[in-house]
Amino acid sequence: MVGAHREPVRHPDVVWGTLPVGATAGGYLASAVGTRPTLWLIAGIGLLSCLPLILTREVRALRTFPAQPAE
Repeated sequence: MVGAHREPVRHPDVVWGTLPVGATAGGYLASAVGTRPTLWLIAGIGLLSCLPLILTREVRALRTFPAQPAE
């Protein structure tokens, strides 16, 4: 878990560099179709991005939480 948490720390330019691109794209989209439709679109994209994780066989087969290794 620590490795996954530290990954953005190793590449902060990649993570923070996409924020202006997304803000610019969102601004153009909001000016073209309106603020409310843009927010609904982004909410839908956020929900759809979870589907591949939810629909994988490993996640659907989980019935209990996996045991954590002793530290």
